[in-house]
Amino acid sequence: MAKTAFTTSSAETKKLWEEKFFRDTVLESFWNKFEGEGSNNVVQVQRMLEKSQGDHVYFFIRYTPTNVGVGPGSAMEGNEDKLLTASDSVTLTRRRYAVRDNGELDRQRAFFSIDVESEMSLKEWAVEWIDREKFFMATYGITYSAFLAGGSKVTNTKVFYGGDATSDGDLAADDLITPAQISRMVAYAKQTNAHSRVALRPIKIKGRDYFVLLVHPDVAYDLKRNSEYLQNLRECLQRSPDHPIFTGALGVSHDGVIFHEHEKIEISNTLGAGAVSGAYNLFMGQQALCWAWGHDMLSVTKKKFDYDEEHGYQISLTYGGTRSAFTKPGGSSADYGIMRFTTARTKITDA
Repeated sequence: MAKTAFTTSSAETKKLWEEKFFRDTVLESFWNKFEGEGSNNVVQVQRMLEKSQGDHVYFFIRYTPTNVGVGPGSAMEGNEDKLLTASDSVTLTRRRYAVRDNGELDRQRAFFSIDVESEMSLKEWAVEWIDREKFFMATYGITYSAFLAGGSKVTNTKVFYGGDATSDGDLAADDLITPAQISRMVAYAKQTNAHSRVALRPIKIKGRDYFVLLVHPDVAYDLKRNSEYLQNLRECLQRSPDHPIFTGALGVSHDGVIFHEHEKIEISNTLGAGAVSGAYNLFMGQQALCWAWGHDMLSVTKKKFDYDEEHGYQISLTYGGTRSAFTKPGGSSADYGIMRFTTARTKITDA
C-alpha cells in the first residue's frame, strides 16, 4: 500500500511550514482583526500577486453619481452619464531580517535552544515590522520602510482636533478627547457636502454601521475618565461580539464608534506652543489602508557558515501598502477612509 509522506528534507515540508509560519505571523498582528479582501474592511488586502508576476496592485472605488437625470419629455439617449471611478496603487517592496549564532560551543552552553529561539525571534520581528508599517502608513501616508529610504511624510487631508483646537500649534493641554468631538467626526464622515468631498464609508456588520477610532493608551486613559463616555458605555448594548473587529475593543459606546488602543499610535511632546503632549489618533472607515502580499510573501532561510559551525536564520517579507487616497475626476487627491484626530493627552509615560 502506498502512502503519501513528507520527510524533513522535502520541499513540500518547507513550503507547508512557511505557510503556517505566515498564517501565525499575520494572526498575531494587531491589524489582523481589521483586514479582509473585500472593500468592507478597514484594511483591504489584495492577494492577486501571491501567484502571479508583477509589483503593482491597483485598488478601485466608484463614486456616488451626482447627475440629476432627465425628466418627462426629455430623451435619455444622448444624456447618459459615465461612471466616476478612481484608483490607488500599491508597489511591492521586500524587507529582510536575520540572526546568527557564534558556533556549536555557544549552542551547547545555552540552557535553551538557540535554533528554536532564533526562529521564534524572526516571527516576533515580522509581527512587529508589519504593525509598524501599517501604523506609520496610516499616520504619515507612507510605509516606515519608504520613510527610511528617504520618502517624505504626507499630511492627512482630513484632520480633527481635541477641544476647540484648530491646528497642531493651537492645541492646549486641556484639548483632550471628548464624546462631543467623536460625534462631530461621525457627522462629518457621513456627509459629502453636496458631493464636493467623498464620505467615509462605515464598516457594515449585521446591518449596522461602525467606524473605528484607534487611540494611544494615554488618550484611552483620558477617555475612560470622561463621565459622558462612561455613561454611554454603561447604557450601550453588546453588539456583534463574535466579529473580529470587536476583539480587544474598549467598547462601542458612542455613535457606533468602536474604540481600540495601541501604543504604536504616534505621539508628540512638542504640540501647541511647543510643550503640549498629544497623540495622532486615527478615525477609520472602509478602505482606510490598502495592503498587498507578493508571490514570496514570507520565507525563512537557514544557512550554515564556517563548515556548519555557525547557524544563521533569515526571514524575508514581500508586500506593499498605502493609506488610500483617490483623486476624483477634476479634483485633487484626498484621503479616502481615514481621518487624523489630534488630541492632547495625559502623559502617563516618559515618551
